[in-house]
Amino acid sequence: MFDSLHPNLMALLSAFFISVARTLYRGALMSLSPLVTTVIATIITTIFALGLYATGEGLDHWPLYGILWFALVGAVGGLGGRYMGMISIKLVGLARTPILTQTGLVWSSGLAVILLGERLTPLVALGTLAIMAGGVLLLYDKKAAQRRIPLTYYLIPVTGAAFASVSHIVRKYGFVHIPSVTLGMGVSNMTTLTLLLASAFFFPALQMKSSPFTRHSLLITALGATCNFLAAFFFWWAIKDGEVIQVVPINRLSILIVILFSWLFFRKQERVSAQVIIGGACSVLGAWAVVWGK
Repeated sequence: MFDSLHPNLMALLSAFFISVARTLYRGALMSLSPLVTTVIATIITTIFALGLYATGEGLDHWPLYGILWFALVGAVGGLGGRYMGMISIKLVGLARTPILTQTGLVWSSGLAVILLGERLTPLVALGTLAIMAGGVLLLYDKKAAQRRIPLTYYLIPVTGAAFASVSHIVRKYGFVHIPSVTLGMGVSNMTTLTLLLASAFFFPALQMKSSPFTRHSLLITALGATCNFLAAFFFWWAIKDGEVIQVVPINRLSILIVILFSWLFFRKQERVSAQVIIGGACSVLGAWAVVWGK
């Protein structure tokens, strides 16, 4: 079924669902810690992924190399990328974190060219830079930038973006041995969950303070995790069938979609400025260049 969808379209669908998930996670992180939020989201994603695998595409054998590659995705992308991203929201702020994670576009494109042999045309490179610049313009807030933050904190989102970029490449290696999206997601998320629980046990300081569980916070996290699963599902399919240098930049349009959601539902709080219009135009034109640049 999903084989008939173009990878770039799946990357765009992923961007839509991750936008909804991030909006919901924002409310959850007001009370729950990044560790608790990540654990709940990972459990729900794992259940969905393995449930789909059990009811659908069963494989006759699971090559060990494939399992190990997908486990590495969970270690590098899940623990490194996702958890560090949530810590960054807490320490650096929601405004700065997505801006700094835009560096992931450079990491992923460079690694795809070097390790996967993908061809970066001038138009694709220009489109990638335009999406990155558009994202920065969409997210930059002078008032938020005035808050003083220790310089070392900025390394958290940048490092998280690098880990996430490496995980894109590792997925490709895993699909060579096991061409199953749901199994790959299940193995990856189980690895992430195991490492998260281990880190909480051996390094209690990483847990960060969390408010008591409430029905509201758990519901928001569960809804966010469901949307996160859909986003990951489409993104894994896009990575499997598409090229990293195209799929990842298109997926970054999630920033533009988040801004659009904010304006649609909170018009009184969100003002559409010239900066936002220019940033949105850069992102859209960049996406066009990435799609047609090949």
